[in-house]
Amino acid sequence: MNDSDNTIYYSYHSVLPPGVTFNNLGELHGDDVFHDHYRTSMTFTDSSGKRWKRDPAGKLGPLPDKFTLYSGVDVKKGLDRYRKLFREQFSLEVEVNTSHSGHGLREFFGSKRYEGGKCDAIVGPHDWLGTFRARSLLRSIPIPHVVPKDFLTREAFETFRAAEGSVESYGVPLAYDTAVLFINRKLYQGEIPKSVPEMFRAGRACRHAGEDDVNIPGVSVSMGERLHEGDPFMMWPLLASLGGYLFEPQGDDAWLPSANALRAPQLAEALIALQGIAREYPESFDPRTTHATARQIFSEGSTPFHIDTAGARSEMKCDFEPELAPVPIESEIARPGLSLIYAFYFRDIPSPENPGNQDFERNEYTRNGEDFLHYHLGSRIVCSQLSGDLGMPVVSRSGLVDEGAYAAVVQQCCSNSRPMPSLPNMADVWRILGELINQCVSTSGDSRSVRAALDVAADNMDGALGVSKR
Repeated sequence: MNDSDNTIYYSYHSVLPPGVTFNNLGELHGDDVFHDHYRTSMTFTDSSGKRWKRDPAGKLGPLPDKFTLYSGVDVKKGLDRYRKLFREQFSLEVEVNTSHSGHGLREFFGSKRYEGGKCDAIVGPHDWLGTFRARSLLRSIPIPHVVPKDFLTREAFETFRAAEGSVESYGVPLAYDTAVLFINRKLYQGEIPKSVPEMFRAGRACRHAGEDDVNIPGVSVSMGERLHEGDPFMMWPLLASLGGYLFEPQGDDAWLPSANALRAPQLAEALIALQGIAREYPESFDPRTTHATARQIFSEGSTPFHIDTAGARSEMKCDFEPELAPVPIESEIARPGLSLIYAFYFRDIPSPENPGNQDFERNEYTRNGEDFLHYHLGSRIVCSQLSGDLGMPVVSRSGLVDEGAYAAVVQQCCSNSRPMPSLPNMADVWRILGELINQCVSTSGDSRSVRAALDVAADNMDGALGVSKR
């Protein structure tokens, strides 16, 4: 392995819990000898520049030259910092690839193209977890139990646990995000609106539109990733502020997809009220407005308000710095908002017996990526840097890290929100809700059309969830 005259030194380390020691015979002593299990490995570069790794079992194997991480553009800026950190800490190159995004990235992760490609991990929202687990796509990762002080960090780690009490996780949580209100202070200098109707009135009053340009919205809202798709996530705070919820609340910390939620009279009333707002402000509810076009409208400086995820800031090419604020939600229930947790997912591609096989090397490299993620989780300095770059609160073992005004607002909103549900068929759930939203905000409808659309959506939801009709 060493072609030069230089000597390679090996160093072996034992990581012990507090109170556990070795005696002079090399035997472990202490109360927690069998309580905690620690996983250690060693990586090094030989004299030719080749990277190697000795795993916890003592097995030595080569490491590939590059770690490829796929993500959406909404988290790319923060992930770019990983390139520098990987290089400094592990002498490894990282490529952040954003050629797939949203639905496309989710499908790519489960495709044959992924298996034959150079993708070592992806970053995606936690509602993909149920689908990935149902298809047996994920490899579990050992993450020791942590007991942080804040409930959001506990919530993030427990979301990805393989089972209650297990140290195995099916993802490494990165950061929280949710729908927030972007404000262009060049156009709007007043107080943050306290209700949704007030927000739309104020937006129209100070939008930058000429007499012949009545289509400029006072509030830009995405109606879906694709045309005429409907976006339940972006519409959630609007409906919640009007007293309606697309999911059924479970206790104070969970949302459950169900037909019961769609049959609730409060949701019908909220959708009818939202339809009235859409009829009064049709420029804000154009079904052709995608994520990209809504962000472009706001970035051009023509509209004072924009509802989007905090991660969308990286896609906005503004000549001004937007202010972030919570979307005004008046609700009688606890945590009425809807949040998402970004996480690193690792594909379970079995390693063949031949160690020279490309899949083997990619899996070995992925395990090295896991080691770095453990380092990231344990370093508040790293998490603080990432939080500032992402504009989101980042998950660390010691608690949530919110660096900067953006991350602080997102943490405030997520503290008042529950995570999205994650089921094997979440794609069908979102499609049903998207079609419902698209129909209900149509300016040509009325209250009867809203109730009819809800009946259809409830029946479709029963079908998607496998609920038999009596």
